[in-house]
Amino acid sequence: MFKVSFKETKDNLSKIIEKKGKTTTVTLKGVVKLPAFWESLPKCIYKWLLVVSKIELYENLYDNTLTIFAEGTAMCHEDDKYDSLLGERLAEARAKCKIYKFFFTLCDNLYEYYSTILFGSGGVVDSGEGDCVAKDLKKYEDLYNREIKHIEDLLASKENG
Repeated sequence: MFKVSFKETKDNLSKIIEKKGKTTTVTLKGVVKLPAFWESLPKCIYKWLLVVSKIELYENLYDNTLTIFAEGTAMCHEDDKYDSLLGERLAEARAKCKIYKFFFTLCDNLYEYYSTILFGSGGVVDSGEGDCVAKDLKKYEDLYNREIKHIEDLLASKENG
């Protein structure tokens, strides 16, 4: 559903590396093609998107994409030997962690929201808690089966009577 692309072109950089002394900072840009349901996100999830921290989000509904920026930093400890490549890799990994954690939380929020609609707040079909699709599914299955039985009984009574 969500696939983050860090594809880089000559005109469109996806990684910016900044080195100052023994500190390396990597800013990553990921782009995600938005799923069809994005325009009808539940309000509670959209509100969460507006306040999520440690990343920047730019929604482009014209081309149906979400661009996400995250920054990771690596600082060389004063007792360690400076390794530029290691610092860059650590900073990039930390930036990716922020992006992946964002999508994990987004998916978790979506799962919780829709699970509650489907299964109720208990998350179990037979929990009997609140209104949910699973409860209605069971109710209408029972009502349907009862009417089928009623039709059979009516037809049987006509034949016997």
